[in-house]
Amino acid sequence: MNHKHHHQRYRFLKEAFPILLLFLTVFIAVQKLSLHHQFYPDLYNSFPLSKSGARVAAITLPLGTLVVAGLLITSATRKAGLISFLAGSLGYCLSILYLWYGREQLPCSCGGLVNYLSWPQQFILSLTLAVMTAIYLYKFQPKNISAR
Repeated sequence: MNHKHHHQRYRFLKEAFPILLLFLTVFIAVQKLSLHHQFYPDLYNSFPLSKSGARVAAITLPLGTLVVAGLLITSATRKAGLISFLAGSLGYCLSILYLWYGREQLPCSCGGLVNYLSWPQQFILSLTLAVMTAIYLYKFQPKNISAR
């Protein structure tokens, strides 16, 4: 493979992955906001939250996801967006584990294609995205704290 093709592939990977995560985060946030009537009771019935805590979480989780999407848009804030996405993916994995071991019936206010995935498949998908994001951060992002 010549140097030009290698550089084009590298640039494509460097740009495509954050765009994929951007679309995914917007999709997730819109789904949760549009299914608020289902998402709120799922949170309330699944986690040790008060009604007001579940109401706050049902709004702040999708709005926080939109903030992550916003951070992924520009290269100046992309590293913060990737780290936030990684943290959110790992948090989602932990919430799935909590539900697996704490409940017999698992609610799902997922939408779109994820609605067709089992909980183990959702866990594997989220963990895979977290690992891919960690690899991306290691390979493509500057090592210092501030973005260049």
